[in-house]
Amino acid sequence: MEFSLDEERAAFVDVARNYCRRELAPLVREAERTQQFPVHVFPEMAKLGFLGIAVPAEAGGVGLGTLEECLFIEEIASVAGGFASSWMVQSCIVPGILATLCSDEQKRRYLEPMLRGELLGAFAVTEADAGSDLKAIKTTAVRTADGFILNGGKAFITQGTICDFAVVLAYTDKAKGVDGMDIFIVDKNTKGFSREKLPKNAYRSSETAVLSFDNCLVPLDAVLGDGNGGGMKRIMRNVTRERILVAARSVGIALGAFEAAKRYATERIQFGKPIGTFQAVGFRIAEMATSIEAARLMARYAAVLWDKGRPCDKEIAMAKLFASEAAYEVSEKAMRVMGGYGLVDEAFPVQRFFMDSRVSIATVGSSDIQKRLIARQVGVPCS
Repeated sequence: MEFSLDEERAAFVDVARNYCRRELAPLVREAERTQQFPVHVFPEMAKLGFLGIAVPAEAGGVGLGTLEECLFIEEIASVAGGFASSWMVQSCIVPGILATLCSDEQKRRYLEPMLRGELLGAFAVTEADAGSDLKAIKTTAVRTADGFILNGGKAFITQGTICDFAVVLAYTDKAKGVDGMDIFIVDKNTKGFSREKLPKNAYRSSETAVLSFDNCLVPLDAVLGDGNGGGMKRIMRNVTRERILVAARSVGIALGAFEAAKRYATERIQFGKPIGTFQAVGFRIAEMATSIEAARLMARYAAVLWDKGRPCDKEIAMAKLFASEAAYEVSEKAMRVMGGYGLVDEAFPVQRFFMDSRVSIATVGSSDIQKRLIARQVGVPCS
């Protein structure tokens, strides 16, 4: 397999890198301070072709692939993990569900304006007691003559405080188990729908919320798909693809930490010379660079397999596991390179990348969940 980027993709990376570092990087400090993503950048991203990168052109997207999404995620995550998180929800995760399941009318009302950056969406699946074990969700949707009545709540929802609508997974028939779930579009103005901002110490440049549904009546046409169950299977396919994106996001976070540490190692003078010339530091930089390159190759390989429609559950789990752990290890080494300055965000962002690296280890299946999946894929019935 050829791992180098062709001319077109290399040019795409150059444009993405220039945009992220010129336009987004100056916004990070204020976004981190206020814990608010600068949503005004979404329409500009749309004009540049950075929203809906893998959404089919006939659905209003750019019509490229998961690989191109990974290329962009690397660049935006190297600026801020929180920015990458919000972008993934707006550009990849919610549009991926809508493009597959929406009716033409739903696409007109939600997907198309979302891809123009005019409407904000949220992906509301995780609950306080249901993370890796999604079958444990408690949110329910009871059908009536007028629509569906939703009750329950969701936790750790990116863009939840600012979304115009949320894509919500709920049980419609618990007797069917996981086959009794459906997916709904819940508008922010729905009576009984409320949200509360969740303060956090990582991904501070994106907004995270707890959502509550108290007898929320949504119309019959709010359901995605046929409304006869099957929502869990559709969500899990989306989650599987999201793991590739999280792997790429981890690469970007590691890259951001690495670049800051490398710059410091060449500029910081001790004992009359740059600290990078000492083996203790230079070798650490070499280890960081190697981990990043390995994680990048694993993430891109998984993306290529996915885009080609080839079986790749094992490769995706491996990429997500390795890249998320590598981001933590690289950012921790970057902290060591920078010493006390690693703790000073005003001058150096390494401690922010270190905190952000922890998120990917826990999301869309923790590292232990990935290890279980990999063990099964290689023939060990791990439970």
